[in-house]
Amino acid sequence: MKFGFLVKEYDSYSRGIANQIIEYFEEENHFVKEFERNEIIKDVDIVVVCGGDGTILGAANYCGEIPIFGINTGTLGFLSSDVDTEAIYPEMETVLNRIVKKDYQIDVRNRLLAKIIRQDKEIHSFTALNDIVIKGAAAKLIKLKVYIENRFVGNFPGDGLIISSATGSTAYNSSAGGPIIEPGVPANVITPICPHVLGVRPLVVFDVQPIRVIVDSYHKQLIASADGQYDFDLCVDDEVVICSSRTEITKFIQFNDPLNFFDNLRKKLKWGRE
Repeated sequence: MKFGFLVKEYDSYSRGIANQIIEYFEEENHFVKEFERNEIIKDVDIVVVCGGDGTILGAANYCGEIPIFGINTGTLGFLSSDVDTEAIYPEMETVLNRIVKKDYQIDVRNRLLAKIIRQDKEIHSFTALNDIVIKGAAAKLIKLKVYIENRFVGNFPGDGLIISSATGSTAYNSSAGGPIIEPGVPANVITPICPHVLGVRPLVVFDVQPIRVIVDSYHKQLIASADGQYDFDLCVDDEVVICSSRTEITKFIQFNDPLNFFDNLRKKLKWGRE
C-alpha cells in the first residue's frame, strides 16, 4: 500500500509517533511519502495525520477523497480516529495491520461549499469541512444581512458569523454558544459571534438550503475564513453563499462504530465525570 504522512510542525511528540509508524510500514515494504503543510496530497491510498484537529483539517483540505487516519496528539481531537493516543505504542502493530488489511470503517463527512459573489459575478469558491467564518480584523461592529435562499432572515450586527457543518459544530461554533449536532444530520448552523442584538440566537437549517450572507458594513478588513486554514478578503455588498457541497466529501478511518458520537462527546468533553 501507499501511505502519505502529514505531521504537526515543530512537535516532537507527533514526530516521535510518526517515525515509529513510518518505520513499521517501511519494514513491511509499504510505500511511504511525507507531505508538507498546504501541499496537495495525491498518489497514496491512505493519509496518516499525526497532530490535532487543525493538522487534520489541513490534510482534509488537500487530500480530496483519500481516507484519513488521524492520530490525535493535540487537545480534543474530534476528527481523529477512535484509537487512544496513549495506546498507539503497545497496540501499534495490531492497529496498523488492520489498516493494511482494510479492516476498518469509512466515516464520510460532507463539506461546506462557499461562493463569493461580487457585482453579480462569482469571483471565487472554496470548501471547508468544519466552518466558514465571516469576521473582521478590527474590534469594530460588522453588519451582515442573512437570507435562507431568497427568504430574508434578519440583520446580524456583531463581530461576525460562523456557518458550521454538523462536523464542525463541536469546534468554533460550540465555543461561540452554538448547538452540537450529531454528524450525519443534514443540517448547518448559523451562529453569531458576540451579537449586538440580544434577540439574535444560533439558527439550525437544512444543509441543502443556501445560506446567503450579504456584507452591509465593516471597518478596516473583513474576511471569509475556511476552517481557519484559508482566508478571502470581502468588500461591502459582497455576497457569501454557503451550503453543503454535492460533490466534495472527506473520509475518515474509524475502527469502531463511526456513529457512536456520544461516547466520543463524553470522552472529549468529559461529560458525566464526578
